Amino acid sequence: MAGHAYATQKALSSPTVDLFTAADWDAPSSQDPAHRYLATQVTLSPDARRVAGLGPGGRVCVAPIDGQEVSVCASDVTGCRGMFPTWSPDGKTLAFAGGTKGNLTACNLHEVFLMDTATGATRQLTDIPGARLNNEMRHSIVRGGDPTDHWHRTGDPVWSPDGQWLAFSSAQGIGKVHPDGTGLQMLAQGSNPTWSPDGSMLAYLGPHGHIYVCHADGSHPVEIVPRQGTHLGISDVVWVE
Repeated sequence: MAGHAYATQKALSSPTVDLFTAADWDAPSSQDPAHRYLATQVTLSPDARRVAGLGPGGRVCVAPIDGQEVSVCASDVTGCRGMFPTWSPDGKTLAFAGGTKGNLTACNLHEVFLMDTATGATRQLTDIPGARLNNEMRHSIVRGGDPTDHWHRTGDPVWSPDGQWLAFSSAQGIGKVHPDGTGLQMLAQGSNPTWSPDGSMLAYLGPHGHIYVCHADGSHPVEIVPRQGTHLGISDVVWVE
């Protein structure tokens, strides 16, 4: 089963670790003022033979766990750090949040992209505008000459178990779309969607950070109320079979 992993050299070969290792944050110490923590964050393929993550230059890359084959990287899109790419159930495609052409720095403007795991070819899947950018913000985060004048914050793509849909978070809420770009539907206000194991329902973080579940078409949303007196700080939602 595909999943997130914080890889170590015991789990991956040295070439693979080197590909995905990046400076995460500075941590000076008296022994080594230049010391830095290194983050190696990857997503395991459905067949557990490959991993995907951000490689050189922030590009999304795929590499075998044993490091014996050449890795494949997206050629023209920068992935957004801190947002894991996700594998299609058949392992042929990755979905990830990538900087749009208008993005200037730090993935302030991003949409969902798809990448062919065999060739590295990419295409933009979503284009969902949010609030309009004021002039000051536009000059700060949009490339000169680009016509983008709205926020684009689409990410958190997750495949349905049958591979027929991708659910995602956006400036307009949670939506879903077919991998070929058809059938776009906006479903609910919230973020971090995840599919039930049978694909019939979605769970997500709704207003005030509370957990909600709804049918896959967005109907019949129900809040999962925590036990009285329980205070939860929730950042992600997963289904337990």
